[in-house]
Amino acid sequence: MQSVQSRSLIKQFSRVVAIACILVITFTVLGAYSLINHSASILTLSEKKSEAQSALELIEQTLYDYLLIYIDNNNVPDKAALTAIDQRFTEQANNARETLSPALIPHLKAIEDAWLALRQTSNAAYPNIPANSHMSNYHLRNQLTILKETALAQIKQELDTQYTENKWIFAQVFIGALIGLALSVWLVMKLIMRISDSLHKLGQGIAIAAVGDLSQRVDIHGCSEIEALSEGFNYMVSELDRQNTEVMESEQSLLAVMNSAPDAIITTDLNGNIDSWNQAAEQMFAYSLNDMSGQAFQAILDPNQQTNFQRLLTEYRDRSWVDNQEPEGPP
Repeated sequence: MQSVQSRSLIKQFSRVVAIACILVITFTVLGAYSLINHSASILTLSEKKSEAQSALELIEQTLYDYLLIYIDNNNVPDKAALTAIDQRFTEQANNARETLSPALIPHLKAIEDAWLALRQTSNAAYPNIPANSHMSNYHLRNQLTILKETALAQIKQELDTQYTENKWIFAQVFIGALIGLALSVWLVMKLIMRISDSLHKLGQGIAIAAVGDLSQRVDIHGCSEIEALSEGFNYMVSELDRQNTEVMESEQSLLAVMNSAPDAIITTDLNGNIDSWNQAAEQMFAYSLNDMSGQAFQAILDPNQQTNFQRLLTEYRDRSWVDNQEPEGPP
């Protein structure tokens, strides 16, 4: 019983649909997971770009503020203001170091060293303005601008790479879903083709039986429902074959009895056409069964016998018609 249930058409179709859904969902989930991870990387890079740009712009603003201290104080800067500028530059440089890639740290270190050299020169010449102070500040700002552009270009390149990978991942998700769908369709079509082949075999068996060949049997496996149909068909054909054999044997026995009888025996249908006659009838009328089969029996009778035969045939037909009528139900 378990083996029949496991081959059930409904269960097989349900199993195929379940496998198809699992394939599509698996490909989609794996692709979506990769897509989410790369999208998170893009978001992180975007934040990193904003942080790096902001940190470097703050350092640039500090360099401008350093110049303004000299301008606002008539070239006699406030010592406390210069100290505050030093502290702010150090904090901003540390923040920038956290946002820049390792490849750009040497550039930032060069800016820090140049700033340190500038501040040492300024402290040594204080309260006077050191020679080339403004020019050194100008070079520092140029270095900082180059560093900022390099850092932003590098991050942009990384973002472009991530965007390109995202497109490939999206394509892979789409292709994976199509592959899962194609496999699903293939599985369903394979099951349908197997069912179609089984039904085709059953149809061939029915067609062969319809033309009178009852020796053929159909052998179908795979689906319990179609197996049940084939078994029912085989049983029906076997029964028809057995009944035909019994009828043929009965006809042969009846023919043997008729041929052994000394008297002429003739049978007709309800229309009075000859069905059979025995050897005694052949000797009496000098015609074989092949010559008289299907001919009107009245043709070999004299007029009086024809009238009596027609009356008997009519009575028999009427009695057969009454016997074949279904009894009426209660009023």
